Amino acid sequence: EVEPVIQAYKQLQKVQSDLEGAQALLKDSDPDMREMAVEEVREAKDQLEVLESDLQKMLLPKDPNDGRNVFLEIRAGTGGDEAAIFSGDLFRMYSRYAERRGWRVEILSENEGEHGGFKEVIARVEGDNVYGKLKFESGAHRVQRVPETE
Repeated sequence: EVEPVIQAYKQLQKVQSDLEGAQALLKDSDPDMREMAVEEVREAKDQLEVLESDLQKMLLPKDPNDGRNVFLEIRAGTGGDEAAIFSGDLFRMYSRYAERRGWRVEILSENEGEHGGFKEVIARVEGDNVYGKLKFESGAHRVQRVPETE
């Protein structure tokens, strides 16, 4: 658990050292060397910014529930068949996302709409860090589009 933090810190120190070396080359009398140094300084600063951000994220305390599995519930709201079609689209989106991450999706309950989709679907999603990736996925969506049922 600590090893990735150590590696990130060593990488950060290396980039800081490279940045200092490139900044020293900015004082060189050769214009070509100065031009290369300007490019190296810019790249090192960009890389340093990314590494600092990554290191900060690694140092944040982990949620003890991040490794747990989740129940995914999608219910069609007001809108009849159109809402059911959108619910189906949303479920397919989450299912494909889960498959790409190597998670397993098991439908526990489903109530299909007349023109496709779901009036309600409940599924269990199992895998590595499922809750950590999906814990902020909640809420209601307002959808406005050309009806598929007409």
